[in-house]
Parts: sequence; C-alpha cells; structure tokens
Amino acid sequence: MNIQEALKDLFDDKRRPYFEKLAGKVMPAIEMHKKFDLLDDPKWRNVSEHCLMEAARVEIIAGLIGLSQDIIKDLVTTSALHDFYKKYEIGAIQEELKSGGNGWGAIYKTADERNRHIKEANFNDRVKRLVNASGGNPETLFKAKKILDQSNITEEDWAFLFVYYVDSYTRGSNWAETADNLNDVDRRLDKNASNPNYSKQNFNVKKFDDDPLFRGKSIFQAMKEISHMIEKRLCVLIKDKTGIMINSLELPEFIDSEIMSIIIKLRERETL
Repeated sequence: MNIQEALKDLFDDKRRPYFEKLAGKVMPAIEMHKKFDLLDDPKWRNVSEHCLMEAARVEIIAGLIGLSQDIIKDLVTTSALHDFYKKYEIGAIQEELKSGGNGWGAIYKTADERNRHIKEANFNDRVKRLVNASGGNPETLFKAKKILDQSNITEEDWAFLFVYYVDSYTRGSNWAETADNLNDVDRRLDKNASNPNYSKQNFNVKKFDDDPLFRGKSIFQAMKEISHMIEKRLCVLIKDKTGIMINSLELPEFIDSEIMSIIIKLRERETL
C-alpha cells in the first residue's frame, strides 16, 4: 500500500480531507511512519492518526501566539513524526517487563534508536531537538520546569513546551472531552498510570528528591503538574496575544474547536 492509499484509511470521512492536507505538509514524517511499519499495519495505524492530531493541535497553538513560520513548520513536523518508532518501543518495553524490569531501559534505548533514525533521515536540528520534548522522562520534565522558571521564554522554548503539552493530553486521535474538575491531561496520564506497559514506571523518581515541585511525586503526577503549569501560562499568553480569555482546564477543548472550525470551512468549500 502506498502512502496516499494508507492516508485514505485514516480518520473518519468528515475529518479525512483536513488531515490528508495536513499530512501533505509533513510528508517526510509520514514516510517514516510507513518505513517503520505503522501505516501498513491496521493494528498500529492509529498511531499515525495520533501524531497527526498532535500536529494539528500544535499548529493551532503556535498560530494563535504568532510564532515564526519556520518554527511552526518544524513544530508540526515534529509532532507528526514523534511516535513513528512506537511499535518498536512498545515491543521493547513488553520484553523488559517480562524479564522483571520496569521498562525505563527500553524507553531510553528505543529513544536513542529513534533519534538515530531521525538523524539519518536528515531532519533539521530543531526537529531533532523538539522530538525529545515528547514523552515524560525525568530529563524532559526538568527541562520544561527550567523553561517555565524563566522570566522571558524564547520562541524556541515555547516550541519545546508546546510539543510537551500537546503530547501530554492527546489521547489517540479523539477530540478533547469536556472539562469538569479535570481535563484530558488528567485523563490521559491517569490512564497511562494504569496501563500495564507503563504502570511499573509510575514510581517516585530519585532525581526528584532535591526539587520542591517534584519531591515525593510519581512520574505521572509530576507530568500532570508540569502540563497544567504549561496550560496556565499558555492561556495567559493567548490572552496577551489575542484578547481571548480561556479557562486553563478548557484549553484542550478550545484548541479542538479551532480545528473543527477549519474542518467545517473546508467541507463547505468542497460542497460549493
């Protein structure tokens, strides 16, 4: 199956034209999905949908706050690319769990392999940096916290936070659910904490002991803490840039409403 045929199997009829157009912007990333056995395998094709959903979301956020076009392009590429190696990561985690490990060795090993493949595919330096913002290893959490502690956050640093934040709450390719006392950040990370592939990783990290924000927290509790901090800062930034006021817990819903508006307009043009 070629890439164009595989893309026709992604998403439902209402969303497909929008996401096919988005995929066209990031074809080198989509080619990596095909190369590493996602697009041609019905069991794993949902990972490609998930990556494109994240790409759509970061494009909306970056556009709202007016990041430069070259950074937006690399952001969208990074999000479309980030899980292309997921099939091999999950396989390695499962093998480590069978042998009594907690999965972290497999996560770090496959991350190194993923980064090597990205380098060999000649993605640019920004994409190579940003792809490591996805996921929740302690090093990523400390970097995100360090950025949030800065009084002035650069565009490059915002790009890192966008990739981290969107990856923290995107559940498959589903639209964000309505927030009540929690939102999709909580829903996704709580689900990950109960997943047998990830639950053994949900322990108190020794590296957190010297940090007052992280001390005593499990990895998924720390991820939620950072994600909600980013969420609040993003809402302040969006208000400053656009005048739009958003309850921070409702940010995932707001982002999706912007995507839905684009999908509706695209469908209306197609029916004219």
